[in-house]
Amino acid sequence: MSMPTTETNNIKPVRNLVSTPVTIYLTGGLLIILTGFFSFFFCGSFLKKLLNIWNNLRNRNRPSNLIQPSIPPEHAGLGSKIIQSFPEFPYSVKDRGMDQCSICLIDFMDDDTMRLISTCNHFFHTICIDLWFESHKTCPVYRCELDVHKKSSRLFLKLYTKCVFCGLQETVDHLFISCQFATSVWEAAPFSNVQATLGTTNFTSALQASRKLVNLPPTGVHLVSLFPWIVWTIWLTRNQRIFQNREFDGMATLTKATTDAREWQQAQQEVHRAIELQTDPEIQPTSTIIINTDAAWKEETKTAGIAWIFYDVNGKPFRQGSGTEEWVSSPIMAEALCHP
Repeated sequence: MSMPTTETNNIKPVRNLVSTPVTIYLTGGLLIILTGFFSFFFCGSFLKKLLNIWNNLRNRNRPSNLIQPSIPPEHAGLGSKIIQSFPEFPYSVKDRGMDQCSICLIDFMDDDTMRLISTCNHFFHTICIDLWFESHKTCPVYRCELDVHKKSSRLFLKLYTKCVFCGLQETVDHLFISCQFATSVWEAAPFSNVQATLGTTNFTSALQASRKLVNLPPTGVHLVSLFPWIVWTIWLTRNQRIFQNREFDGMATLTKATTDAREWQQAQQEVHRAIELQTDPEIQPTSTIIINTDAAWKEETKTAGIAWIFYDVNGKPFRQGSGTEEWVSSPIMAEALCHP
């Protein structure tokens, strides 16, 4: 009787599903990286929140009268229209000499493109100054603000738009012609035809008409018209009232204008007189002989000593001598005897 046999060839061994060490290491490293990333993110957010809370508490306890730091504006540079209004030109070493850009400190070369800041007459490389104007509104050298429209609204100087004499709107025509103060000066002005000035309210027309004005003799001014001197003195009187709180009436203003004009005229006459006294040196002929003589007189003996010396045209002496004369009655006679 035969026993049943078992076929062992068809039976496959079962493998253990156990992870290799490499897989374990990769999984652990990935978990560590993810854990660190989320920890860093949450810790950063938490610290930022704590910092904001701390700043709020500190600002709440700060006195209200402290000056807070100003935050610079986002657009701190100069506008493109203002930048383009500054002219460009090619640099020439021959015309302007050797110089360097104050921004990049590089020497200017021929044909370098320059931009001229017409407000202060400084010039720089166009690239350098355009880059500077992206964050500044001032000249790099002079530091003058170039944004004129915004600057005018921040001026701390008091602008006098009203006439200091009458309180009306101050203009050139009003200040020098129409104002009651100016009118009082022109009415007393020593002109033969003062109506040429008072007959108009326009300063330009009055200036053109002043060429026909004639100064009256009592002023003593005949080389120049009194018109510009009166205008200048009115301007000085206006400034003295504003800045020095000094007031002068119309007659005092006219007197000062006349005095200044007379002093100026006198100075010009002295200059012309000095010029007239200067004459060209006389050219001496080659045969000219220059003789220098001198005499001395002695009263006790009534004698005179006489000496002479001859020079040629070049100033070189070529003959000299001396002598004595008796019975000379006076020093004047001695001087007369020594002359040839």
